[in-house]
Amino acid sequence: MKIKNKCLVCLTDFIDFKVCKRKFCGRICYAKYRSIFYRNINNSSWKNNNDMKYSGFHMWLYREFGSAKLCENREKNFLLFTCKLKSNNFQWALIKGKKYEKNRDNYFQLCRQCHAKYDIKPDTSKKISIKNKGKGAWNTGIRGYLVGPTMGKKKYSESYLKKKPHLRTI
Repeated sequence: MKIKNKCLVCLTDFIDFKVCKRKFCGRICYAKYRSIFYRNINNSSWKNNNDMKYSGFHMWLYREFGSAKLCENREKNFLLFTCKLKSNNFQWALIKGKKYEKNRDNYFQLCRQCHAKYDIKPDTSKKISIKNKGKGAWNTGIRGYLVGPTMGKKKYSESYLKKKPHLRTI
């Protein structure tokens, strides 16, 4: 037996079997309903602010406010150093002393250089330089020769040449 129902989204009448108990006239209206109703708290994967991680807050910032478009230190000069206008790569930065929350006031936009200067501590740069001391170039491949523009020339590292002396050329 067929009955007349009203779609919850577009409010049009449609005919359906009594047993089916459909609420929507078609898949498009059902998809619209799900996209509106199952947002935020109603979503089964919803996590409140306390459970969100670093990447979750940055995805929220990007979704709500877009990517960072300027260096606020360049305009207002509110940090302890001045922006040198070198970079056009901008990032969202958490203000020191604030917590990761869904609140735009806890973040500001900085260029890459200002963000690095703002986040780095005085002893961190020393730790990084000590950690990287004695390491080869960043583009040294697994076998020891440089990868990239000099790929065909096979410049082997000293440690690799000690293992394979037959590769040494003059």
